[in-house]
Amino acid sequence: MNSYALTTVARLKAFIGIDVSTYDSVLETIIDSVTDWIENECGRRFKLTAYTGVILDGKGSKEMVLPQWPVSTATLTLYEREGGSYGDTNFDSISSDKYRIDRESGIISLDHKFYEGFQNYKIDYSAGYDFENVTGTLKTLASVGLSDLEMAVWKLASQAYNNRKSSGNISRMKLYNYDVTFAKESDADDQIQKVLSKYQRLTF
Repeated sequence: MNSYALTTVARLKAFIGIDVSTYDSVLETIIDSVTDWIENECGRRFKLTAYTGVILDGKGSKEMVLPQWPVSTATLTLYEREGGSYGDTNFDSISSDKYRIDRESGIISLDHKFYEGFQNYKIDYSAGYDFENVTGTLKTLASVGLSDLEMAVWKLASQAYNNRKSSGNISRMKLYNYDVTFAKESDADDQIQKVLSKYQRLTF
């Protein structure tokens, strides 16, 4: 199962009411598929992850929105492309006293405007929520305020599990096979829709 999966087999089985290990490999596949679908819908990775050399476009404003959030308190380094030739691959780091970070939203505010341009900024940073699903008892989405997200995973996963006989060999299927199923289920469940809306990036 993927390290960034949003629940564990044990926790999903407790929700569904399964007390045998017969379908564990099937449930692992379902959990990975649901997690990938939710992350695609929300446009983000929830697991705390280090990102290196992320290239960004300057928009000519004082604020820049990072592609992943919340931003960790770990080291963050912002770079600006050198002003030589257009294809210059060198970047200079920007002093940390030149910008501020809203870590919860992943927004950086510079003391001057980000120069408008294509791929003219770069950043090294870590973002996401610190949880792990290696053990049978997830440490723990609830502790970082994501219990409603895990509930959405359980609902979508249980629906896929209950429909597995009509879906063929679910353990061999990939994410795209479930896109329609998950979309229909989430559209029909107001609670899931509210959860997904809560964790999507607001545009401005």
